[in-house]
Amino acid sequence: MKIRNTEVKVIQADIKDKVSLKACIIHNVNLGGSVRPDEAFIRLSCKRALQKARKIRVSCLALVVSGYIESGFPEAGIAKIMAQEIFRSLWFDAPKTSLKEIILITPDKSTYNIFNKNLLSYLSYITHKIQQGPFIT
Repeated sequence: MKIRNTEVKVIQADIKDKVSLKACIIHNVNLGGSVRPDEAFIRLSCKRALQKARKIRVSCLALVVSGYIESGFPEAGIAKIMAQEIFRSLWFDAPKTSLKEIILITPDKSTYNIFNKNLLSYLSYITHKIQQGPFIT
C-alpha cells in the first residue's frame, strides 16, 4: 500500500534471522516485565519511531510488532493504532519525510494475517475517505 511516496507493507519474519532489510532502521519494543502497554503507549511509541526516522532522514523503517503482542494487547487493535500513526505521519508530514518504505515485521503467520488485513485495509480506507470528501464549503 502506498501513501504519498512511501510504501507500507507487512512481512512475516523472525528478527533474529538474517532478514534482508537493506538499510532499514529497526524499531523494536522491549517491554521488560511489568510494563503493560495501553493505546497511548503504543501510539506514542510508534509516533516516536516515525519522528526519529524522519529526523535522521532514513529511507526505510522496520517496526517489529512482537513486543506489543507479548503484552496481551489485541493484535487487531495494535494494527489499527499503528495504521493511524503511520497515516498521520505520512499524510501530514509527507513533504518533510525521507521515508520511502515502512515495514511491519510480524513474528508468525497468524499475526501476519491480522496485520495484513487490519493495518493495510484500514490505511486504504482512511486514504480513500480523505480523498473523497465530503468537503464542506
